[in-house]
Amino acid sequence: MKEALRRSELLPRTENAFAVGNAAGALSALTRGTVQLLAARACFMVSGYLITVILARNLGPIDYGVYGVIMSVLIWIEVLAGAGVPGATAKLISEYESHAREVEQASRMLVLVVSLVAFSLSWLLAPAFARLFDIDEGTTLFRLAILDVPFAGLYFSYQGLLHGRRQFGTLSISFVLYGLTKLFGILALSILGLSLSGALIVNVLATVAVLVYLTIKAPPNLLRPSYSFIASMLRVGLVMGFNLVAMQVLTNIDLWSLKILWTGEAEVIGLYVAALNLAKVLGVVSAPLSGVLFASLSWSLARKDEVAAQSYIGGACRLAFIMLLPSCVLLALHAESVMVLLYSDIYASSGAYLSLQLIAFGLWAFLDIYLNALASANKFYFVSSIVLALMPISLLLNLALIPRLGAIGAALSLMLTIGLGTTVAAVFAYQRFGPLISLSTFRRVVAATALAILIGMLIPATGPWLIVRFAVVAATYFLLLCLLKEIRWEDLKAFTPWAEEQSR
Repeated sequence: MKEALRRSELLPRTENAFAVGNAAGALSALTRGTVQLLAARACFMVSGYLITVILARNLGPIDYGVYGVIMSVLIWIEVLAGAGVPGATAKLISEYESHAREVEQASRMLVLVVSLVAFSLSWLLAPAFARLFDIDEGTTLFRLAILDVPFAGLYFSYQGLLHGRRQFGTLSISFVLYGLTKLFGILALSILGLSLSGALIVNVLATVAVLVYLTIKAPPNLLRPSYSFIASMLRVGLVMGFNLVAMQVLTNIDLWSLKILWTGEAEVIGLYVAALNLAKVLGVVSAPLSGVLFASLSWSLARKDEVAAQSYIGGACRLAFIMLLPSCVLLALHAESVMVLLYSDIYASSGAYLSLQLIAFGLWAFLDIYLNALASANKFYFVSSIVLALMPISLLLNLALIPRLGAIGAALSLMLTIGLGTTVAAVFAYQRFGPLISLSTFRRVVAATALAILIGMLIPATGPWLIVRFAVVAATYFLLLCLLKEIRWEDLKAFTPWAEEQSR
């Protein structure tokens, strides 16, 4: 009853803020960290897609498809090895601020042990992975990829403690360093002779490079880890880790199912991976927003500040909607042309997959935000139940659609599964935090998107002209949002300066 009364007292203030149409307070609270991470993720994304283009063009659809499958398994193993410790670290630092150093040391020790165990098991299971996905010389390739696991575990540990400290600038630089190191490595290989094994080795070296930077920037302390904090971290981390692993599986069931069930041309896997990697570019928005939102909500809820918590999630949803709607619509309308421009004419047919995948990962961004918000409110098991319920649904959809529709069926199953999950998570996030996005923001963003795209249609969409069209649409969209007062000076001020971390 008290909770309901408290919520009812908050709603008028929140609705009034939404009526103004910009939720400036929420954006200011999230922005500095979010903008730093968005800028870093944008650099990381550009580096990643240059790498994708180089690999797809030089390896060809068949070998590139193999690379995509191996990397999807590697990421799943690395998330499993992280055991949810990065998220648990950020949460425990917010709750035990005076014992932050002990929490950080416990995090490092725990991740290192779990990562080494995961590495050993994965090494032994490499032949099984090779047989499951029917990859020639797959055992060697999987083992080369798996060398990254212990280094990635320590990197994830650093991500957790930097989120907990809210040192988003340092974390941002690490993303930039990782992306550029990997890009230069792939460029060097393309000159010397690009191969699958070489690309996997470069991935390991990039992780080592960023780990060296973080060790210099934030040297590990020499305190003995507190076993009480290790126990707390395990209790929180295991549930969070399970959720992360389940979510990784959820976003890879379509690819894995296609690789196992598809009996047609092998090139289709490579075409699907190329489109999938492009759709995942939308993660440049959701990943930093979710990370900053989780850390900020954990701090506000630990201090029982419901007003701040509600403004945080409202600001995050607003930012995501402003950035994702035009991106999804624009790329979906020009899916085939984008694939040809990036990858060559061989990949033109994958535009049909890309349109469905873009919808899926646009929705995924909101699912990620809602689930992180619920997790910050200690609803870990509830988050687990949502993700677990989606997995058999996704599997059944893939089993039903892939034999009939091939790669289109895989993309369709991904879209339907994530759409269902986002709807369910939104309902429960609304019940816990109140309104997620204002109607006025929704109307303005939809109107600005439609008008900007119509104006962009005046520009030709062939070859490099497509880039010009995209630039015109982006500039027009931003100008319209300013004219509609959806973006105001208070919002723009948040984009300066770059970092004032220690004042936090």
